[in-house]
Amino acid sequence: MRAVLLVHPTSLDTIDEVVRCNPDAFLLDVAGCEPKVLLTLVGAIRTRKRPVLLRIRPLADGGAGDLSCAMQARPDAVWLRDTVGRTQVEQLASRLAVAEAELDLRHGGTRVVASIESARGALALPQLAEVGPRLAAVALDAQALAADLRCRPEEPGLLPGPVRATQAQAVIVAAASNVPAIDATQTPSPPEEFAAEAAVAVANGFSGKLALDPAEVAALRRTDPQAPFGRWMENFVSGVATK
Repeated sequence: MRAVLLVHPTSLDTIDEVVRCNPDAFLLDVAGCEPKVLLTLVGAIRTRKRPVLLRIRPLADGGAGDLSCAMQARPDAVWLRDTVGRTQVEQLASRLAVAEAELDLRHGGTRVVASIESARGALALPQLAEVGPRLAAVALDAQALAADLRCRPEEPGLLPGPVRATQAQAVIVAAASNVPAIDATQTPSPPEEFAAEAAVAVANGFSGKLALDPAEVAALRRTDPQAPFGRWMENFVSGVATK
């Protein structure tokens, strides 16, 4: 199981500690982050030679401005929140191609993580298998999806049935696309609970999990200390789709 650490703009004062926890990839939210702070954080992260993923809103919901800011930092991938189908990813890919040309970056080098967070995104999930080499991963925020569906679990500790069905579909689409599936649920948990959730995610076919702080990254490391790093990172840095 790989750890994708969410780094907040407020982490600037503690960035050395954040970077030292050495996750497999770093994710930064662009919305609400000052460009200077974003560039400083990315610069610090680059010293660890780990992929930098920048999270943006949907293009029609402020994401166009987020993308302009994000590309100045030359990310390895853009994490598109609330992705709804192939068309949205292809629209983003077109803008990425323009930005890559303007910044003299390799065409196709900036990948896309499609994040499923709503009923509409879940319904359009199968379309993502047709996106092509821009797709770096399929992420699923089960908490956000359950809130959008307004559904509850049948018993404590279980996700609601429709969310479990979408988890299975996300794993299938990711496998068909030869990219990782990432459990992107953003519920803070004690490290032991987080590690248990990660074990369930692995059993369900996910190979990455969003971590909210360095303690959660450490919990994943203890669970799977010998996990090879290189091939999973390849999705973000080489343009080669591989799990």
